[in-house]
Amino acid sequence: KADTEKIKLIKEHLNAYKILIFMGTWCGDSKREVPRFLKILEQAEYPNENLKIIALDKRKEAYKKSPQGEEWGLNIRRVPTFIFYKNGREVNRIIETPVTSLEDDILKIITQQVYVPNYGTSLHFD
Repeated sequence: KADTEKIKLIKEHLNAYKILIFMGTWCGDSKREVPRFLKILEQAEYPNENLKIIALDKRKEAYKKSPQGEEWGLNIRRVPTFIFYKNGREVNRIIETPVTSLEDDILKIITQQVYVPNYGTSLHFD
């Protein structure tokens, strides 16, 4: 069940961001988190044209690669990865699972609070 109070706060800030989701249809975390994430976006009335979802390959010869190579240079190691962009620059990302909850993590990112994603110690954001 979505946290409707936090979604109201998310709605105030989210439209300034574009979101890129990398997922795997084989991945249990993707199967659980992507539908939850999309439900939050829907309730926040986020415009679909600002969202891009990319499914990655599971086959050994193309593991975690996309058909068009969109993952190139983005350090996608785990799925799902939700990347938030503002003014064309990556602001932060949620990696695999939320630290607290999707609503809390999204709100921290889009209100520019300190947020370190799971497995994110090697990432650096200006």
